[in-house]
Amino acid sequence: MDFIKGLPPSSRKNCILVVVDRLSKYGHFVAIKHPYTAVQIAQIFIKEIFRLHGLPRTIVSDRDPTFLSTKLCHSSTYHPQSDGQTEVLNRTLEHYLRCFARDKPTS
Repeated sequence: MDFIKGLPPSSRKNCILVVVDRLSKYGHFVAIKHPYTAVQIAQIFIKEIFRLHGLPRTIVSDRDPTFLSTKLCHSSTYHPQSDGQTEVLNRTLEHYLRCFARDKPTS
């Protein structure tokens, strides 16, 4: 689980929650509004991910301040490869968004 932040607003959403299923490598992208809380993200997770895959045994997340107080499998600070599937998917999604937005960057 990871977040892509710093995006220009679209329909009042300016962040993307990225969740990757480790088994199938299937990626889920949910547009959200920043700032957000752990409770809001948990509700979105239940609504968008849990209904499709059920309850995961573990969730790996980077050290986002929203989740530092929760019991997750945090990726190591100096070893971002432990969350590698999500990082690769983030780069791919950012590349696609740049391609789509290149023609009309203000909209």
